[in-house]
Amino acid sequence: MNKYYLLLAAPIFLMSCEGNTNREYNITNNSQDSLNLYIHNNYYDQLDSFVLAPQTSMEVLETDQRGGSDYSTDIGSTFTQFLIKNEAGDSCIKSHLIDANWTKEVIQVRKAPSQWEHDYEFVVNDSDF
Repeated sequence: MNKYYLLLAAPIFLMSCEGNTNREYNITNNSQDSLNLYIHNNYYDQLDSFVLAPQTSMEVLETDQRGGSDYSTDIGSTFTQFLIKNEAGDSCIKSHLIDANWTKEVIQVRKAPSQWEHDYEFVVNDSDF
């Protein structure tokens, strides 16, 4: 009889798992210059600096969150500082705080437990300076 209770409890236990949400933030440099990136994020509370060569892309942040979620608004608010400069020292005028400036792909990897992957990309062109 205990075996039957165990068989009934196992699916309920597995269905109650919380899941996970993975978010990956990328910057793509479509300009002709190398870019200097100065980025402070809220997730790890740290300032990072990168050099991004022309016509390349780089992951600048990856986060994991308990619980599966397809929520993806306020993408740029993850960053308190988001400064991009070209070789001439000009600053990028394209705002990271506007969701429309990010391309996004949200994929449900698994239903139970809920597993979501979010890929965000901020593309910088010569015209953004």
